[in-house]
Amino acid sequence: MSLQSSGGVSPFALRQVWLEVVRQLSHQLVESYSRAKKCTTEGRGLMTLDLSALRQGLEKLSRIKPLPHWDHVLGFVNAFYLQEAELTAWAAAHPLYTAAQVQSVAECGCGAAKGKKERLALVATVTQAHAEAVAAARARSAQQDKQMATPAPSTVESGSSHAGSRSRAGSRAASRPLTPSAAHDAEVNLKQQQQPHSKDTTSSAPPASAASAAAPSQHHDAHSHAAADADADLP
Repeated sequence: MSLQSSGGVSPFALRQVWLEVVRQLSHQLVESYSRAKKCTTEGRGLMTLDLSALRQGLEKLSRIKPLPHWDHVLGFVNAFYLQEAELTAWAAAHPLYTAAQVQSVAECGCGAAKGKKERLALVATVTQAHAEAVAAARARSAQQDKQMATPAPSTVESGSSHAGSRSRAGSRAASRPLTPSAAHDAEVNLKQQQQPHSKDTTSSAPPASAASAAAPSQHHDAHSHAAADADADLP
């Protein structure tokens, strides 16, 4: 099935299906090869030829080139040609393989020509290096997850720095002496705030001078009225 003859399936969806097929196939090939009890030099050559033919057919069908995850299979097959020191370094550099798969390479690869005791020692060394690599990879993954889950401290520090700068600016403004223009403005504002209060007190209580001036006029009017009444009583 090619991208052109996919019918109603979109090219993007079909590509995703092929990517998943290749991924599953590569892992299944490694698992199947690791279960072999013996692996001769001719058998390794045949595995390499089979993988080459399979890769060409998949690239032609899927129109995806190069195939993803294919190095996972080739790396496992090529590990059978490695010597003891190289095999230990390979196991430490490839934590994605399982412990059983690494053990199979050690037993059927360079360990196949060794005696039982030497072969067991080789398997122990290779599997130990692989276990340390797996532990280190898990630690790095956990550290990355922790860093992604923890919020960045820059936002908190920036907020506190802004608040500190605002408080320092306010304290500097309070301690700074007033300029002549600022002092004049403050005096004008103070007078404007006091003016309504003075007007209210003036309107509510009459001036003392006005009250004292009104008192003699009222006394004079009363005296005039009394004199008029006295004249009216005379015959």
